[in-house]
Amino acid sequence: MDKDVSTSDKHGCSPQDRNIEQLLESCFILLDKSPGPSSHQVSAWARDMMGLEKLGHGGTLDPFASGLLPLLSGKAMRLTGRILTHDKSYLAVLKFPKEVDREKLEESMSMLRGKVYNVPPEISAVRVQVRTRK
Repeated sequence: MDKDVSTSDKHGCSPQDRNIEQLLESCFILLDKSPGPSSHQVSAWARDMMGLEKLGHGGTLDPFASGLLPLLSGKAMRLTGRILTHDKSYLAVLKFPKEVDREKLEESMSMLRGKVYNVPPEISAVRVQVRTRK
């Protein structure tokens, strides 16, 4: 995004000058999703709670996963494709029952960086095919 762009009063106003209704017509919400509900369910709850016509999510977190779920409303939904194709990073906390060799652990974890070939289980919410994840 270009931070040096200005807007003519003929075409709108600065975001800080908009009221909450105007902001919700086209906004980007970063939601911390907790484990349990699906991304679709969370976005539907948010849409209903805020009384919005259009609200979608920019990516899917499994129901058991927690993490950042980007929500887009109204005209901002045009940006969904950009969000879905953008690089992602993941954070994991591991707890082992006993001491592990740090070198071996780092070597094993390095296989999860870059392109990872992933095959969903036979019973899956997505079509079963080999996928490449970055």
